[in-house]
Amino acid sequence: MQIFASQWATLQSLLATTWSSRRFFPSVGQVGRPSVAHIALILALGASLWGIRWATTGDRASGDTFWYARQALRLAGESTTSATAEAARYIVNLGHGSDEAVWISMAETIDGRYPAIFDSRPVYPLVAAAFVPFIGLDGLVAAAFLAGLVFALAIGLVAYAVTGSRLASVAAVVLAYALPSGEWLAFLYADGWMMAFTVISLGCATAYLLRGGRRRLTDVPR
Repeated sequence: MQIFASQWATLQSLLATTWSSRRFFPSVGQVGRPSVAHIALILALGASLWGIRWATTGDRASGDTFWYARQALRLAGESTTSATAEAARYIVNLGHGSDEAVWISMAETIDGRYPAIFDSRPVYPLVAAAFVPFIGLDGLVAAAFLAGLVFALAIGLVAYAVTGSRLASVAAVVLAYALPSGEWLAFLYADGWMMAFTVISLGCATAYLLRGGRRRLTDVPR
C-alpha cells in the first residue's frame, strides 16, 4: 500500500506540473469562441465526409436495423403489428432475407430480452421517428446523417478548445472520418449517436478541466 501511495503521489505531482505549465492545453481565455464561419466549415466538412462514407460503405444495414426501424415506427405512432410488418418489408428491401414473414415470426417469438437491448438505445430511433411521417423509414438514413453532423461538430469544437487551432479542429474531423470510426457513422445503427454523445461528454469534461476544475483532480497534499 505504501508503494502504491508513493506512486500515486508521484503521478499527481506530474499531472499538477503538466497542467500548471500549460504546455499542452491553453487556458479558456486564450481560445476565442468559434466563429459562425468556423462552425459552418466543420458542418460542411462533416456532411461531405459522411456522404463519402455513405457512398463507399457496402452493406449499411444488418438485423439490428430491423429493430431500430420497428422502434422508430412505433415511436411515430404505428401499432406494434404494423410497425413489425413495415420494418420486415424495409429490411428485406435492403437485401437481408427474402421473406418478410420470417422477420415477423422472429419478432413475435423471440425472447423479449433481445429487443429490449434496442429499446435501451432510444436516441437513434427517436430522431428517425421525427422523419417517418415525411420520408418513411428513410428517416433512419436522415437520423444517421444528423448523427454524423453532431459527431463532426463535437469533435471539431473539442479539438479547437484543446488546441486553439482551427486547422487542428478540421484535421480532427477528417481523421475521425478517415479512421474506421467513420464507417460506423454511415451504418443504420445507433452507434453514430453513441459516438457523438461520447465526444460531447469528453468535451464537457475538457471544458471543466480548462476552466480550472483540474485543480480538484491534481492538488497534491502538502
